[in-house]
Amino acid sequence: MYISDEDAFGYWVFQNPDVVKDFKDSLPSGISEQLDYSVNSLDVLETWLTENFNTVDEITSFVNVSVLDGSARYVGRVFLANLGGKWGIDIHNKDNMYHSLPVIESKVGVTCPLSVVSTSIDRRTGHFISDVLRAKMKRLPADLTA
Repeated sequence: MYISDEDAFGYWVFQNPDVVKDFKDSLPSGISEQLDYSVNSLDVLETWLTENFNTVDEITSFVNVSVLDGSARYVGRVFLANLGGKWGIDIHNKDNMYHSLPVIESKVGVTCPLSVVSTSIDRRTGHFISDVLRAKMKRLPADLTA
């Protein structure tokens, strides 16, 4: 999921709705039906992920790249819906920990959905992703939470 230039990133953003739809369609119907872009839907996704992937290496393997990509894009859309902001990328600063990775840029900072998803596999709580989002939502300025 590393992106090397602005044009590739623009195309990646453009593809988001279709990729998320295809990802949801690839999941068992009982899971996909619950992915409604709510904060609680993140727990449904994370539980499914931890039931199907035992390690970060497993989900980041080439054969599972579409699951990781689809999950990260879905998580990003939920974060955007609740925090505002936009997709962004830093392709210039190689010292940036998220160099060449899509991130959510919001009023409460930068979040890399790919990192959040992969960390959830390692933590295995079933609610790590939603905990990250809820913590960020608490930091939103008052005029954005109404």
